[in-house]
Amino acid sequence: MTPFFSRSALSWLLIVGITLGVVYLLRTILLPFALGGIFAYLLNPMATRLHTIGIPRGIASLISILSFLSIFIGVGLLFIPIIGAQTNALIGAVPHYADKIEATLLPLLEKVMHVIGSSPSDSLPQAAAKQGEKIVSLAGSLVSTIFNSGVSILAAIPLLVLTLVLTFYWLRDWPKMLSILDTLWPRRHYTIIRSLLDETDACVSGFLRGQTLVALTLGSFYAITLTLAGLDFGVLIGVLSGILTFIPYVGSLLGGIASIGIATAQFGLDGWESIALVAGIYGIGQFLESNVFVPRFVGNEVGLHPVWVMFALLAGGSLFGFLGVVLAVPVGASIAVLIRFLIDKYRESALYAP
Repeated sequence: MTPFFSRSALSWLLIVGITLGVVYLLRTILLPFALGGIFAYLLNPMATRLHTIGIPRGIASLISILSFLSIFIGVGLLFIPIIGAQTNALIGAVPHYADKIEATLLPLLEKVMHVIGSSPSDSLPQAAAKQGEKIVSLAGSLVSTIFNSGVSILAAIPLLVLTLVLTFYWLRDWPKMLSILDTLWPRRHYTIIRSLLDETDACVSGFLRGQTLVALTLGSFYAITLTLAGLDFGVLIGVLSGILTFIPYVGSLLGGIASIGIATAQFGLDGWESIALVAGIYGIGQFLESNVFVPRFVGNEVGLHPVWVMFALLAGGSLFGFLGVVLAVPVGASIAVLIRFLIDKYRESALYAP
C-alpha cells in the first residue's frame, strides 16, 4: 500500500463516519442550509463575474439572487395557474379516461388472448383500470396539493425566507470559505485532495447546471409540442416530464407512458395518427436529450452514470428523506470521484500487481 492509505485511511474513514452521524442526527434542521448551499453553488459563477467587473461581492450576490428569483417568479406566474387548472381537470377526468382505455384496449386484449389460445380473466381489465385510476388519482392529488394548497404555501414561506437569507451569506462569503478550507487540507496530501475536489466540482457543476438547462429545454419542448398536437393536459405533462429529467430517462419514460395513455383515451384507436404523433414527440425528445442537450449542456465528461444517479436519489431519500434527495447528486458525485480514485490506487498497489 502507499503511505497515503496506510497512514490516513482510518482517519478519513473516521471523519466521514462522524460527519454522516452528525448529518443524520441534525437532518430535521439541515434542509434550508443544504438548499442555500446548493443555490449559492449554482449562482456563484454569476456573482463571480459581476465581482470581476468591479461590483462588491455582497451586491453581486444580491443581484444574482434577485435575478434568479425574478426568473423563478416569472415562470411560476406563467405556468402555475395553467398547471393547477390542468391538474384539477385531470383528476376529474381520470374515471372517464379509465373507462375509455378499458373499452379501447379490451377488444384488442381479447383478440390477442384468443390467438394464443387463452382467455382474459373477466376481472383483469377492471382490476387494471382501477389500479391505474388509483395511481393517476394519487399522483394528481399530490400535484394538485402542491400547486393549490394555500396552507402549504404559507407554511413554506418561513423556510423560503430562511433559505434565501442563507443563500446570500453562502454566496457572499463563498470565496472566503473556500480559501479557509484550502488552508486546512493536510499539506502532505494537498495535491491529491485538490485534484479530487476539482474533479468533484467539475462533476457536480456539470450535472446540476447542465441538467437544469436540459430540464428547462425539454420541459418547454414537451409542453409546447404536446399542446400543439392537441393533447389534453399537454402543459402539465410536459412540465412534469422536464422536471423528471433530473432522474435520467425516467422523465421521458413516465411522460411518454402518460401521454400515450391519455392520447389513447382522448383520440381512440381511430385516431392512431394523433397517438403516433404523441409517441413521436417523446421519441424526438429522447433523441434530443441523449444526442444534443446532454452532450451540449452537461457534457460527456461528467461521469455520472444514470444508474448511479438513480441509486443516489433512492438511497438519499430512504436514509435522510427530502434532505437526502437534495444532497443526493453532490454526495453521489463525490463518492463516484472517490471510488475512481481508489480504483486507480488499487491498480497501482502491490495487492493488484502480479
